[in-house]
Amino acid sequence: MLQLGQALEIDMTRLFMAGDAPTHPLPARPTVVKDRFEDVQRYETDQYEYSVLCGAFPDKKMQPLVAMVNARNAEEFAETIRHPGQEFVMVLSGRVRIVFENGETVELGKHEAAYFDSGVGHVYVSLGKQPAKVVSVCC
Repeated sequence: MLQLGQALEIDMTRLFMAGDAPTHPLPARPTVVKDRFEDVQRYETDQYEYSVLCGAFPDKKMQPLVAMVNARNAEEFAETIRHPGQEFVMVLSGRVRIVFENGETVELGKHEAAYFDSGVGHVYVSLGKQPAKVVSVCC
């Protein structure tokens, strides 16, 4: 048992302490991951430029992104994008229209947000002369 405790870096005396005794377990994974926007991983397509935020956090339950929306109309996409779960988006600059495969659309301006079922196919298009900038969280 002592060897197991040493291998796992556990103070074995903690196993025998009273329940109300203070304990400070070693974290099994990081508590927090911090990123600088300038240093994050980026991906580009004709329609979007994605920046993956805090990608190093293990076993994430959500994926935060910052994206520049370059597309100007839904016809620029070969198909809609769909993935299991839900998606949150807030516009940081510009205006966007989210076009869903079921025919619904929603338009958002700066500091407006939407939350939707990302299992329904969707695409983002910029409504301005410049690309729109959004923060999105997929979960």
